[in-house]
Amino acid sequence: SACKCIELQEQFEIIILILKRLGLLSRVCQHAALAACRHRITNFIKQICEQYSSHACLPHLEQWFETGVITWLSILESHCNNDQDNNDEKQQSTFKIDLSSCRTELKHHIYECIMRERGARHMFQI
Repeated sequence: SACKCIELQEQFEIIILILKRLGLLSRVCQHAALAACRHRITNFIKQICEQYSSHACLPHLEQWFETGVITWLSILESHCNNDQDNNDEKQQSTFKIDLSSCRTELKHHIYECIMRERGARHMFQI
């Protein structure tokens, strides 16, 4: 059976929950969030590829990325910015999350995970 996009979307909701509980400081918000996200993605893609064929899942992972990551980063950005003192305009812009660079970084990470899993599966099949 094929993997469902909803499963993938749920993973990002879990990440948001974890980050809210951590109560990240604005100065480390972007860095820590991306690290948490990468870790979660790595584990999840590993699970998905064990459960289904990675080839069948690739389109789903792409779809998940397009819908999930953008939403997640937007929510994260507002959380990070709300933590800062509104008086300090310069601070606000300094720690503003660059959504496009985060998006690119996470996309690369997702594909790296997929390729690593695909390679591992292929070697065992030979």
